[in-house]
Amino acid sequence: MKRLGRCQFKEVADVLTGRWEAAARRCADKMHDIFVNIFFGSGEWRYCILDFRELDYGSTFEDILALDRRFVRCTSIDFETCSYAYQSCDTTCSKILNEMIPFFVLDSRVSILLKAFQ
Repeated sequence: MKRLGRCQFKEVADVLTGRWEAAARRCADKMHDIFVNIFFGSGEWRYCILDFRELDYGSTFEDILALDRRFVRCTSIDFETCSYAYQSCDTTCSKILNEMIPFFVLDSRVSILLKAFQ
């Protein structure tokens, strides 16, 4: 079954009433759809997290950990050879493999797309 995104929760809230409307609206209001870009260049690992709800293109992994996990959805994790010119954060390969990817995969409500370097 496909998981509802923020826009779908808004649409559902518009047709429901009572408790169900309140629950759907709460999900729509609090949902964070994020995209993770991980890249390796000049001998360093870096990442950029894009939070589409806040239109924030510089969230840190710690910022995401502070959010209510019920409302965090990672839409994709891309491994690239460079950033997309957004603010990026230094990290280690170990942190990526042992903390970040497991967090986003386990706490995600939608499928994760892992792309290889192109």
